[in-house]
Amino acid sequence: MTVNGVTVGKGTGSTNNNTVVGKVAFTNNTSGDNNVALGISALRDNQTGSSNTAVGRYSGLLNVDGYENTYVGNNSGNKNVSGNYNTSVGVGSLLENTADNNTAVGKSSMTNSVDANESTAVGASSLGNSNGANNTALGFKAGNDLTTGSNNLVLGHNAQASSYDVSNEVTIGNANVTTVRMGNGAIVYPMSSPILYTSVLSQTAQLPNGATVSLPFTGTGW
Repeated sequence: MTVNGVTVGKGTGSTNNNTVVGKVAFTNNTSGDNNVALGISALRDNQTGSSNTAVGRYSGLLNVDGYENTYVGNNSGNKNVSGNYNTSVGVGSLLENTADNNTAVGKSSMTNSVDANESTAVGASSLGNSNGANNTALGFKAGNDLTTGSNNLVLGHNAQASSYDVSNEVTIGNANVTTVRMGNGAIVYPMSSPILYTSVLSQTAQLPNGATVSLPFTGTGW
């Protein structure tokens, strides 16, 4: 049903289990069911995708057969065609993404992440350019410099990985952080007591001052 140019009802297609409100929303559906499209052109191109929720202008616009995605915010999940199990909350979040199992919360979070999958970004512009897999970023612009690196954890306001293509790295805090403190009050950085670093493969130990000793080693170093 159309009211003043706005589609209201179940939209097009052969099923009766869809909810549609919005101009040009859900207009190409054929057999997709259990979808919710609210907003101008929301889920416009959906044909066979099911169990999707798109709220906001152009949200889920190009989705054709992707299923079980949730898009909230104008242009969220805009270019996903076949990706599944994605959650996108925020204007422009997951805008370019076409992969699976991503969670992006915050304006423009993972906005340019075309191929990224199984990643989580919380914070405006977090992981905004990442196309790697299994990355997690928490904080405003956290991990925004990452492009191809995978399996990284980046925590903190504007915290960035060591390089755009690094993998398997944990970054805590941005370049202004000078102290890392545990909840019990212990300071783990900078080091307040001697620490012994060991290398199992070379059977040597490297001390914080750069010196190396052969194992076994019973002394202390700093």
